[in-house]
Amino acid sequence: MFTRMGLRVILFATGALILSGCDGDVAGARKGTAGETCSSTDDCSGDLVCVLGTCAEAVDAGPMPRLAASGESCTTTNDCQASLTCRENICLAEGERPPSPRLSVRGQHCSSSDDCASSLSCVDGTCIQDEFPVSVEPNVCIHIDCAETADCCAPESELLARQPCVEATERCTQQQGVCQERNDNCDTAVTQCASDADDQAAIACSDAQDNCSQLLADCEDLLSECTSLANVNGVTDADCRQSARTCAMNENSNSCDDVSSFSPICSRRCSDAAQTCGSAGRCDADARCAELNGPDGINGSNCQAAVQNCTADGGSDSCLLIDEFGFGGNVCPFSCSQALSQCSAAEECDSTEECDGATQACACGLVCKASQCISASSLCESDDECFGTESICNDGTCVQCASNEDCLDDQYCAARGECVTKCSDDMDCELFHSCDEGKCVETGCRSDRQCVLFLRRAEAACRDSSCVIPCEVSSQCSTRRAEACVDSVCTFVGCETGDDCRAYDATNLASIPCFQDFDCQAGYVCQSGLCQAPFGEYQCVAPDAIPEGARRVSF
Repeated sequence: MFTRMGLRVILFATGALILSGCDGDVAGARKGTAGETCSSTDDCSGDLVCVLGTCAEAVDAGPMPRLAASGESCTTTNDCQASLTCRENICLAEGERPPSPRLSVRGQHCSSSDDCASSLSCVDGTCIQDEFPVSVEPNVCIHIDCAETADCCAPESELLARQPCVEATERCTQQQGVCQERNDNCDTAVTQCASDADDQAAIACSDAQDNCSQLLADCEDLLSECTSLANVNGVTDADCRQSARTCAMNENSNSCDDVSSFSPICSRRCSDAAQTCGSAGRCDADARCAELNGPDGINGSNCQAAVQNCTADGGSDSCLLIDEFGFGGNVCPFSCSQALSQCSAAEECDSTEECDGATQACACGLVCKASQCISASSLCESDDECFGTESICNDGTCVQCASNEDCLDDQYCAARGECVTKCSDDMDCELFHSCDEGKCVETGCRSDRQCVLFLRRAEAACRDSSCVIPCEVSSQCSTRRAEACVDSVCTFVGCETGDDCRAYDATNLASIPCFQDFDCQAGYVCQSGLCQAPFGEYQCVAPDAIPEGARRVSF
């Protein structure tokens, strides 16, 4: 039990201690050594000073570093000016909140979509547009080779400039020149033949006229001699002359007997006169000239026709007429035999084969059928027009088969008229196809895993037997395939015109570098080092309006 006096002593001692602490250090309080923490230099012993919360020896380090002001970056509160604290690496006054972080704009780096500004998403470490600034249309892009045969072919100038066409045309032109020269030689020779035949007929006619005139003159001379001799022999000249004429003209037997007798009737000369005058009487130059120029005579028209007929069909009568050893003297001149030789050579000259080859080499060789350009040689009306493996004419086209009976036992006839080997299990079929009674039929995907492996996208899924990419925004879809997020599935944005499809194909499948057609996808050719559609046009159509033979361009 404390006494009242004892309690007073205790209270006095406690007050003294309190007063002593207010004036200075409490006697005996420990101060920090080098390296220990401190709030101020008073907390450090000796000559140590408090530097950045740690007791250290005082060193002349030059001016003190600048402290960060409000809103500036910091590591600790000691980096900030008085009354400021370091929060989230920023110097802030009491009650002040850190500013919102700066967001990346389109094309800048990001770690997540939270790093991107509004309407942007982080895809592959880059902020990109969330949605396409175009409406999504329900149409698809297709490419058709042709609407008509003219669409399958390059311009005529390009066809004619191709090397096979140029070479074939040169051969055709050369052969045509040879045949034309032979035809010209034939025409020249036939003209010469006709001219020579007319000359020959004219000469023969003139000779006949001269011969008849000469016989008449000889007749008169012999009659005169007959008369003179008859007078000498005592026979009157009138009787012998008359007998000679009568014998010559009418071949009267009595008169001829009188003329043939010797003196005292008529002399021998009268007999000669009778014979000569008889020949003169029978000599008909007009008839001979008419015969030469008639339908069976030797003249220009007949000899020309003979050459042409003999050349064309080798008619024996025509060829015999030309033969210089013909009978009756009715033969064409030797120039007609030469004409026959020239015309036969012209007839045998045939440029058709060479020129047909040129026509084929210069032609496009394609026709349009069911929106596709196919070889013109594959068109047919009957099996007789089909050859090789495609020996059956079906619906106007040469194909391998029209039914399963046209194929081998282990094959079936596919829709395109091709004999295809039957499948035995699913491994014999394309991806997403199954073997059903020997035929591969499309069945689609069966699991999400198939789609992940097929599309190389971890988020891929199999929905309604089709592989899709689920999405929340369009930026999660393929920009190369021009997809947008529709009903939480990446979907082709669609098209409005054929030009839209052309633009899509140019960046998607076409314009891929290549060395040969094999480097390009089916339906494209390698031109100038790039895969391109060889001909045809792009069309934007509804999915249920795709024509037969069209190639779908969009996915």
